[in-house]
Amino acid sequence: MKHLAIAARRMSALMTILLILSLGLFLPPAPKAAAYSCGSSSDPASECHAAATWPGNVDGASTVIDIVPLYSPDGLVANQMWLKDTQSYGCTTYPFCWFEGGYAYAPYNGYTYYEYVAWINPAGSPNVRPLAALPSGQTGTIYLAIKRYDPYHFNISYYSPNYYTDNMAVTVQNGMSPNYIQIGMRLSGYGGATSDRASFTNNCYFVGSSCYLQTNSGSPASGYVSNPPYGFWKTQPSYSYPGGEWSTIVQTFPASGGAPNAIGYYSSNPWGTQAYINTANLHFVTSLIPGRGFE
Repeated sequence: MKHLAIAARRMSALMTILLILSLGLFLPPAPKAAAYSCGSSSDPASECHAAATWPGNVDGASTVIDIVPLYSPDGLVANQMWLKDTQSYGCTTYPFCWFEGGYAYAPYNGYTYYEYVAWINPAGSPNVRPLAALPSGQTGTIYLAIKRYDPYHFNISYYSPNYYTDNMAVTVQNGMSPNYIQIGMRLSGYGGATSDRASFTNNCYFVGSSCYLQTNSGSPASGYVSNPPYGFWKTQPSYSYPGGEWSTIVQTFPASGGAPNAIGYYSSNPWGTQAYINTANLHFVTSLIPGRGFE
């Protein structure tokens, strides 16, 4: 009888876990933002952002970006890094001059879910170079580094599960002197975009050929956050690798407070706003059953 009672308790715990997971299967894979007004990607000034920003003259920048699911029904949503020049001849007025790279979901421009780099220099229109399509469910990271050899010659390094280059040479007319680094999410459109939480780590600036970790949270310290998208420092920048962790997510930051935590839920109410349940979160799910863990 004792063995039957133990077996019954274990079966009850298992059924509870399966019930929780089955409920999770019917949740959307990512939180959805409410209606917003974020313009068009053809006019970056009208877009919304969640970006950490570091001003100051540099020779380049690098970051490591999580690949997470993105979706937008009527615009663009992207996780990316910018290297900007707002001070050189031809770059002092909007749209300035810049390099950028990362990955995006943009169903209206001939692609859907893809990795890319782009740039605009003082003498030209934007150059967009798609690198690879992102398969549905793709995971992993992207390493992106953009370095200046001199005002006219830049090099892009890009490593991901789908694309690799260590020597994409770009020549710019009239010269560029970068003085801003930004990392984060950009969003255009008017509603319905979704994402999982992405992290930016190993955030570096280059002086010559040497890369130095960003050890402060930038200016402003809380970043430029349109809400949506939402961005926050999950881990503050530091002198040790992987440095700080800037996180982005489409979902609007709730008025009740509490930043999205490591598994995609709001810490102020873990079950009030559910993002997703997957096998990576089983330790969280099973911990809801008092006295039960993995056995």
